[in-house]
Order: sequence, then C-alpha cells, then structure tokens
Amino acid sequence: MLVTEKEAQGRWCPYGHQAGFFGSTPLVFNRQPNGDVPSCLGSLCMSWRWEKPKGIREIDLVTTELVDDQPRRGYCGLAGKPDVEE
Repeated sequence: MLVTEKEAQGRWCPYGHQAGFFGSTPLVFNRQPNGDVPSCLGSLCMSWRWEKPKGIREIDLVTTELVDDQPRRGYCGLAGKPDVEE
C-alpha cells in the first residue's frame, strides 16, 4: 500500500519497542508514540522505501523540500514492493 509519510506515521509498526511505563506514560523506543502503541517512523526508518526518487526539478535547493504540491508516497519495505498502484 502506497501512503504519504504523514499517513504512515499514524500506523502501527510491529518492530516498535515499548519498554514498560513511566507512571501512565508508555516508554516507547525507536518509534513515535501514537497513543499507547508504537507507530511508523516513515522515512526515518531504514525499511521505508519511496515510490519513486526525487527529481532534481522537484527539489528546492535551499530548503531541500519538494516544490510541487503533490505529497510523495512510499511504503514499508519489509513486506516488499506493492504490486498494485492506487
């Protein structure tokens, strides 16, 4: 499933580690806390893969941000590349 990085960061990750609680707050390591479950890091994870590479015309050379208004999509590489385009 191809998703934007923002959409991915709201999804659960089976490789996120939760090591107990500090009071009522879960101690989550190597993942962003999303409520009480570890969630995807998106491009900060070594398993994250982009749908296609950035084109040089799409990058602002000062901020390194994408210039066009289409959000870039990617997927978790642990399950392999998605077969079906959405």
